[in-house]
Amino acid sequence: MWLFELSLTERGVTGYANIFFPFHSHSLASGRHKQYLWSNRVVSLGCLQKAKCMKKSGIRTCHIMSYMAELVGGYDKTPFTIKDLYNRMSSTSNVGFKGYLEHKADHDPGFYDLFAYYKGKRLLHLFWADAKSRSDYERYGHAIAFNSTYKTNSFGKPLLIWVGINNHFQTCILGFTILDNESTASYMWATRAFLACMKGVLPITIVTDGDSAIEKTLKELMPNVTHRLCYWDIHNNAISHTKDPSFGKQLTNLVFRYYTEEEFERRWAALLTHFDVEDNSYVVSLYKSRKSWAETFLRGNFFCGMTTTQRSEGFIAILKNKVNQHMKMYEFVRALDMALSWVRQREAKDEYESLHTIPQLGKTNLHNIEDELSIIYTRNMFFRVRKQMSKEGNYTVATIDVEDDAMILKLEKYPHPGTRRSVYVTDDRQLFACECQYFLSFGIPCRHIFAAIKHLHITQMPKSLILTQWTIDATQLLDVENDSYARYEDRDVEERARFGGITSKMTELAYLGSRTHYAYEIANYEIDRICAQLRNNIQIGEEGSKDKLPLHRQSDFNILNPYLSKNKGTAKMKGSNGGVA
Repeated sequence: MWLFELSLTERGVTGYANIFFPFHSHSLASGRHKQYLWSNRVVSLGCLQKAKCMKKSGIRTCHIMSYMAELVGGYDKTPFTIKDLYNRMSSTSNVGFKGYLEHKADHDPGFYDLFAYYKGKRLLHLFWADAKSRSDYERYGHAIAFNSTYKTNSFGKPLLIWVGINNHFQTCILGFTILDNESTASYMWATRAFLACMKGVLPITIVTDGDSAIEKTLKELMPNVTHRLCYWDIHNNAISHTKDPSFGKQLTNLVFRYYTEEEFERRWAALLTHFDVEDNSYVVSLYKSRKSWAETFLRGNFFCGMTTTQRSEGFIAILKNKVNQHMKMYEFVRALDMALSWVRQREAKDEYESLHTIPQLGKTNLHNIEDELSIIYTRNMFFRVRKQMSKEGNYTVATIDVEDDAMILKLEKYPHPGTRRSVYVTDDRQLFACECQYFLSFGIPCRHIFAAIKHLHITQMPKSLILTQWTIDATQLLDVENDSYARYEDRDVEERARFGGITSKMTELAYLGSRTHYAYEIANYEIDRICAQLRNNIQIGEEGSKDKLPLHRQSDFNILNPYLSKNKGTAKMKGSNGGVA
């Protein structure tokens, strides 16, 4: 080290070399310590970008560090410490969730977001949906479900997910809401925000978990929407309050079997007597709400086959692999987007199979209709319809009556002649209706209708029995929204995609360059040459251009992270220390 003697002047301190000591004033760092010198502790832009991509995939920073140490042969050979990596990751994560949503809105014309905040600019509620979700609601919003879940973010905020069912009979996400708590006021805000986003169009039916605050909200804002209670919540609560799993099994028959009201009342009374629960307060309240859970009263309402809120909970299972208790709110919102992209990728796969593959045919007695429906329905729905077709052979037409302009075909089930169904058919044989109301409830013809079709020797499927929602053509209804969604590309996603493409090629280069020392020298030389060329032609700042939002979209203030909420389930969040990230 060079030592200088300082000379004071009237104008201040001026330094000049007076004596030179040709030795160090301290011991030199050994080879094993050189990585701790400040000059050597550098997280390169390439390593940082890779780390951020891995972080957004749900990989913890400590595991990212372990991966990078594995690449270079050990922690002692890494050019930075784990603390350096934490610091660099934190310093580049400076975009608030509001700015992130504004950035999405700049690229997605149909994006919609709405938030409420405290006077101190702390987040209270947040709702958002993109163009794809809004167009999906226009196509598939007849029957929806929503459910709030906990333990997904460090702030203890309930996450409300609005879901529907697309033409592949798969979950489609219609919107997200982050609430302050699970109060009636919060659910009222969320429901109003959802309806405002969807232009005030109400669904026909809705499935929820039966929370009292949700019920109050629906009665006020959706009084004419048919409300169904989640079967799993009813089943689990019934077992919990009666302390008998057998009661839950017997109750299941009343939930899903389609009885007449008289038969339902008789079986309900027998159930109470058998388990001696006539005075059980929960069972009494369950009976009062029977029109919201029993198939006897709900059959004929189109629920798309939904009887539970498991659709939204299935999405949460995907999400929990991508979130942790240390995430900031905007990181949590980004994690939701990543989970959403996984769901939509699965939808694209279903669409490909429906358009470009052919199912094995000849599985039913209605060959002509089976062939016709295989190119009308999406693949998943075709299999569901064919399952009903395959069971038509269990029924025979016992009698045919004529009333006005319709025929009434009375069917008997083999080998149970006491089981009968009536199918009504107009004279032109275009309109069919079965007393089981399966088509009204699920949107596909029942086995009884297919039995009538075979008996009448009909070889072409009546158009009245094909619900557009389940067809391949359902996605072509709203071309404008589809086009605007297809054009949306987040700049952050674009950069990550380019980075990923180059990284994939560099992986092969790294493998070939590591085979021999000569190959290693060639690879290093070429990489250095290309990097120097890119630096000369492209101006890259210390952090690059990532996370820079369009100035015209930035607000005068940014909404801050919310306060920690103590809702049910918050304290049990795995790994949570109850603090604010």
